[in-house]
Amino acid sequence: GRRGGNSDQKRILDILSYEARAAVHRCYSAVWVGIIDTLSECDGWSAEADRFHKLWHLDQCWQGDDEGRSNFHLFHGHIFGLHPACADFVETPTGRQLIGEWLASGHDPSCGQAVGIPDSAAPQFERLLGGILIAVMAYASRHQDTAENRRRQEWSAGGSEELEQIQEKQVERRTGRRRPGR
Repeated sequence: GRRGGNSDQKRILDILSYEARAAVHRCYSAVWVGIIDTLSECDGWSAEADRFHKLWHLDQCWQGDDEGRSNFHLFHGHIFGLHPACADFVETPTGRQLIGEWLASGHDPSCGQAVGIPDSAAPQFERLLGGILIAVMAYASRHQDTAENRRRQEWSAGGSEELEQIQEKQVERRTGRRRPGR
């Protein structure tokens, strides 16, 4: 199990798991690269819709230069459209407002210089990224709380008597009252 030692094996599995997820994200992005222009043409997307989908579904990567610098992955290969925090973000009025302000600004993050920084005339993009960061932090906090609550739960493989004892303990924890004789 996860807590039974074997830290080297766990580290290897963690690395392989991360690399597998990164590969799926690259494939997802590659599919969108292949279809985004077709969808834009067929559905008559506006320039804003096109920019949104490129930000949301593509790996934001600036090409390296001829001097041997490698590609710069703006968000380390993370794709907004695949992250649960971003799904939460677009469902909030503030998230939609920040996305709308960025789209109205005309800023395009894919126009960054090779291994450079987005142009300074993009405060709306910076505000959008700040909003996404807050959403990611809120998601991480909820995820951590869920994991901690899961660790605290008592699980039973026994009969109904053991189940009743566990239920009593949970009621005692919630109410702060102890049953007489305990």
